[in-house]
Formats: sequence, structure tokens, C-alpha cells
Amino acid sequence: DVCSSDLTRQLLKEGKLLTLADSRYVLLEFLPGTAYSKIFSAVRQMQMAGYVPILAHVERYHVLREEGRLEELADTGARIQMNYSSIDGGWNNNTAQWCKRQLKDGLVHYLGTDMHNTGTRKPEIMEASRWMEKHLDREYIKDISYRNAEKILMNQIL
Repeated sequence: DVCSSDLTRQLLKEGKLLTLADSRYVLLEFLPGTAYSKIFSAVRQMQMAGYVPILAHVERYHVLREEGRLEELADTGARIQMNYSSIDGGWNNNTAQWCKRQLKDGLVHYLGTDMHNTGTRKPEIMEASRWMEKHLDREYIKDISYRNAEKILMNQIL
């Protein structure tokens, strides 16, 4: 697992891996079946090296759905990114319900579209935005939609 190794820190130090906008923020992404211990270890290693880890696509890691795990990572200093499209879904969509609960609990720091192109992976945000307008504080929506991302560009810590 590259994220949990000394190699990642070394490559970052050498400039062979990039941070976000030349900031202290690094985006960490794992395979969906990665153990919680590896995710937690990677977060701690990045922090000890002076970086602010952002966990990408947290809704993809079922190990984070266990009680208290996402909170533990956030309390440790990890920043949490979720995709707008994962918020869509009815009451019987487990992922959407979990995502909505994390948003209501204020555990999400960034929302992304996961857009790779305009053909097959368009930025679908309307349904999620409608739900958020009804259920979340307007200032929190601004934070997770763009203000927190602006802090990355300015290399400011949340």
C-alpha cells in the first residue's frame, strides 16, 4: 500500500508526488477494501511528515462506516472528502443515507464531483444540492462546497 509507506513521504519530499496546489494538503485514496488500520496509519504518517491528509471518496471505504471511525480520523486531523453523487439516493440507499448522516454531523470538509469528463462522468450535483439546502446550515454548505477548497489554494489550515 503506497500511502502507508515511507516511499510516499520520500516521493513527496523529492517533488515526485504532488501536493494539492503546492500546499501542505495531500489527497489520499485507497482501494475500497483497505483495512482501517492502514488508512489510520497512512493519515498519521502524512501528519508526522508535516502534511494535511484529505481522505478522498470516504463513502467508498466500508470500514469507515463502523461507529466512531470517521470521527476518529477527523479528530486526528484528517480532512474528509465526499462525492456529491454519493449523496443522491432514496431512503433505501445505504450509501446515500450514511453520507447524509456524516453531512448532518458536520464530518465532511470537501465535496467533489469526481468528474473525469463531460461525456460519461458529468458533474451531477443538483439532487445533492437540493437535499443539502433543505437539511444543512447554509454556511456549512458554503464551506464544504468551496470555502474550504479556497483555503487549500492559500495553504491555510482548516
